[in-house]
Amino acid sequence: MSRTRPTMPWGAWGHPAPPFQLRPDPIGGILPDVRLGSPTSAAIYARISHDPSGERLGVQRQEADCLEEAKRRGWSVAQVYVDDDLSAYNTKKPRPQYQRLLNDIQLGRRDGVMIWRLDRLHRQPRELEEFIVLCDKHRVALATVTGDVDLATSQGRLLARAWGAFAAHESEIRGERLSRASLERARCGIMHVPRRPYGFRDDAITIKAAEAAVIREAAARLLRGESLRSICMDFNRRAIPTADKALWQSPVLRRLLANPRLAGLSTYHHEVVGKGTWKPIISRRQSERIRTMLSDPRRRTGDGTHGFYLLTGVLRCGRCGEPMRAAPHRTRAYGCSRDTGQKGCGRVSIHMEALDAAFVARLYERLDSQALPAALKRGQLSDAKWRKARSALAAAEARLISMARDYATGSLTRSEWRAARPALIERVNASRAALEKDRAESVVAEFVGHADQLRDAWDHVASSRRRSIAAALVEEVVVWPATTTRSRADERILIWWRDEARPRTPRGARRGIAERRAAGAFDGCSVTPCPEPHDANGYCTRHLQRFRAHGNAGIAGRQRAAPYRGALCAVESCNGRATSLGRCNQHYREWRRNDPIRPRCSVSDCDRPAVARALCPRHYIRMRRTALIQLRARSRDRRKV
Repeated sequence: MSRTRPTMPWGAWGHPAPPFQLRPDPIGGILPDVRLGSPTSAAIYARISHDPSGERLGVQRQEADCLEEAKRRGWSVAQVYVDDDLSAYNTKKPRPQYQRLLNDIQLGRRDGVMIWRLDRLHRQPRELEEFIVLCDKHRVALATVTGDVDLATSQGRLLARAWGAFAAHESEIRGERLSRASLERARCGIMHVPRRPYGFRDDAITIKAAEAAVIREAAARLLRGESLRSICMDFNRRAIPTADKALWQSPVLRRLLANPRLAGLSTYHHEVVGKGTWKPIISRRQSERIRTMLSDPRRRTGDGTHGFYLLTGVLRCGRCGEPMRAAPHRTRAYGCSRDTGQKGCGRVSIHMEALDAAFVARLYERLDSQALPAALKRGQLSDAKWRKARSALAAAEARLISMARDYATGSLTRSEWRAARPALIERVNASRAALEKDRAESVVAEFVGHADQLRDAWDHVASSRRRSIAAALVEEVVVWPATTTRSRADERILIWWRDEARPRTPRGARRGIAERRAAGAFDGCSVTPCPEPHDANGYCTRHLQRFRAHGNAGIAGRQRAAPYRGALCAVESCNGRATSLGRCNQHYREWRRNDPIRPRCSVSDCDRPAVARALCPRHYIRMRRTALIQLRARSRDRRKV
């Protein structure tokens, strides 16, 4: 059954003639087409790309011309949409009024659009095609002040597309011209900054002395090894504000110090292209080293322990050679991990505080040694060699990334990738080692030959700088397995200083307690000829208790009655009978009193050994008696109340 519509004139039913013309309907009958008549609810759209003054003079001229043209055509204007200081070529920045116009067209509120010229509406062919589809769907008329564009006909749409393509081309040419002009100005040292940079006044050229001093301090502290976070915390504690009068944060300080503008260099798209017309705040050498340091991918490890523990990152297990990590939540120790995904043996650990103390003592000796200045001088690079090493590092890393991309796409085979990768890795490591040797001089320069200054200030130095000092002087610290249960930390470490030959592994150092026990080293008590089995520290249970009590295991055999019966005191010119450890009672008490291993009484002017609560027996009994008397007095007071 075919659908038909009456073709009788509109006045036959008493209706007035429509204000629009009629066109044939594809399914029969007549449909109204407002694009062939005068719209009753038209819209005016005005836009200008650049309006730095904000006076809106350009859009006002467009609006006046469009209103005059609409009046001449007999259009009824219902709304004016204005986007001032907004580009139509940059689609990343939305145009609010244009989006509002599209929404009103979709809702059927607007049946016509009047613009000054077609490029005021679009400068992207993709947006033009979408607008053509929308206007064709909702029968919207389009008119321009400078020339007619009829989107209802194929010829009009062709003309609109041609004008849109020319507008896009014009925007591209203008963008290239502006980019070339901006590049030329940057090469001449003229830069446009949208806001006042920190360290400069409003003209972005005159240096602000107070802020420049803050920048120099932050740059020097960063090169000395402090972290961005510790510097920001110190600035916030000292109430030093940013350019926006806000608190300092690590990303803000990173962007500030990584800006080549501080060294008097002009940039274009974050690349140095020339020398600026302003005076530098920091030297070019400092700026280059700071930018290289901040762009190092190893700074973004994601391992939070690096900033808190002194030797994390340089410790190696002496048994398996894998890195040792901090285990602060259990016993505060460094250990070789054997977790899932780790290659460690899991059999070597060392107390954290004991190892740090032993390492710091060696560090002080290294700072006062005669070999350190020569080593730092050998590692220091001239500016030309430093730039060459940095360029080689960047080129090698870029080549590795390119090879990985080619292997992922299949243009490089696995055998080719594995054949080329070791040479690039070796080049990366060599360039990075050269840069780190050069940086060591700036980190520890003030303490070379003055270890006492670092010793006095060590407790007040930030943890990040402590790690930087250690990493600047040390290539690797090897921790050997413990040979006994009471092995000291300084006996178990081997330090490989930077720019020195790798030290040789001591013979038998990789054999720990388990290996020595398997070889029969701890089968019996070390006191000869004691036949008892080994318990700990190379002693049986009896001699171990004697060693812990007196500091000396004594001789073998049972000593229940009088082990020194009939013997004289071991002290010269003493004829007394020996009672304990080969000494008479008087000399035995003197030996216990003067034994440096035993803790002393905490009461002043008392050098007796402490037995409980850091007190000798006399003061401990006195303390107990006094506390008991006070307790009884408080009890009597409570009963009276």
